[in-house]
Formats: sequence, C-alpha cells, structure tokens
Amino acid sequence: MSIFTQTIPDSFQLAVINNKGSLFQGLAKAISTNNTIGPLSILPGHANFISIITDDLRVVDLADALHEFEIELGVIRVFANEVEIYVGVETFGPEFLELLNKPE
Repeated sequence: MSIFTQTIPDSFQLAVINNKGSLFQGLAKAISTNNTIGPLSILPGHANFISIITDDLRVVDLADALHEFEIELGVIRVFANEVEIYVGVETFGPEFLELLNKPE
C-alpha cells in the first residue's frame, strides 16, 4: 500500500470560446485534438499546460456525449483542472487579448 494517496478528479471545467462567444461551457471527461507535435489528449487532473492546437476538437461530456468542433487554429490552456480553449484565433481582434489577460 502506498503512503501517497491522490484523488484524481473524474471531470474538469471546460470553456470553448470563439470570437462570437461560448461554444461549450461545462464539465467534461476528455478532450482530443492535435498540436504541432501530434495528437493531444486532455483528461481530468492533467498538468498545467498551454499549446497551439489545430484540426478537429473533440470533447466528451459527463453524459458521454461527443461534441465535435472543426477548427483551423486555437489555443488551449489547462490550469488547476480548468480548461479554456480559444478557437478561430486567426479571426480574433483586441478582445482576444482581454480574454487571455483576465484576472484570475
């Protein structure tokens, strides 16, 4: 028996945002997409992370429903079991910088 016990959460808070507003907001179990290195998966408890993402974005919610988004370019930020994904960033204006620089 290990002296180290860590509870891994079964979900994470997710927001998928484009230049018109929110595409998805709620709890999710998994994300699958691609970055410049290759396939990328985010699961609950993932380490803090930020990356450019490309191609399709697939989200599995708590009811195991699959949500698919076609994207060309995006930014994913994982911090403290919360995930923010900004898609279509090539079309964002100055408001995008305000979203990224919002106070915690």
